Amino acid sequence: MIEDANRNDYLEALKEYQEEKSLGKLITLFEKEQQFYFEKCKYFM
Repeated sequence: MIEDANRNDYLEALKEYQEEKSLGKLITLFEKEQQFYFEKCKYFM
């Protein structure tokens, strides 16, 4: 799941992959999303 705040970044990253076969922006975005959810989950740990 992608946070609504990151929707535009996600769409831009998908477009970059489609046009250039570059995964850089997708990887960066997924790392950002994972860190966000990890911080939310730390409350329960």
